[in-house]
Amino acid sequence: MHNYNEKVASTYKTKIRRIFGVDCPSGFDYFPEWQLCIGSTLKEGDGWTANEQSCFIEGGNLVAIHDAFYNNFIGTTALKQMGSYRVMIGLKQNGTVWEWVDGSAFDYQRWAPGEPSNKYGDEDCAYLDPNNNNWYSGECFYLTNFLCQIPLVLNK
Repeated sequence: MHNYNEKVASTYKTKIRRIFGVDCPSGFDYFPEWQLCIGSTLKEGDGWTANEQSCFIEGGNLVAIHDAFYNNFIGTTALKQMGSYRVMIGLKQNGTVWEWVDGSAFDYQRWAPGEPSNKYGDEDCAYLDPNNNNWYSGECFYLTNFLCQIPLVLNK
C-alpha cells in the first residue's frame, strides 16, 4: 500500500510537470501547492554560505518557512530525501535579529525549548530537525544537509 501511494504521488507530480511545463532541476520535486521546486543537488553541503550559493545557482534560496504547515512539509521532505539528520534552513542571525535569506518577513518560528541557545558561540544559523520539526541554532560552517526552494519555472 505504501509503495502504491508513493507511485501515485510520483505519477501525479510527473503529470503536473507535463501539464504546466514545470522544469525543476535534477534532485528536486515540484510541489504545486507552493509553486516551488524543493530539493538539493547535494546531500551534504559546505556550510551556510556555500549551501546558499548552491541554491542560488539553481535559481533559488535555502528554504524560508512562514507557517506550521510548510514547516511540517519541509521536515517530511527532508526526512524522505535525506534521512533523520538536521537540515540547514535559510534563517541566519544578523546581530540580534534573525532574518530569512530571501528577505521575506520573519513571521513564524519553531525553536526547540531553550533555542536559539548560542551554546557554543557564533550559533548564527538555523537547522530543522526532521524528527520533530523543531529548529536549533548552530554554527554556520557545519557540513550538513540542506534544502533549497526554487520558484516555479515554466517552459516556454
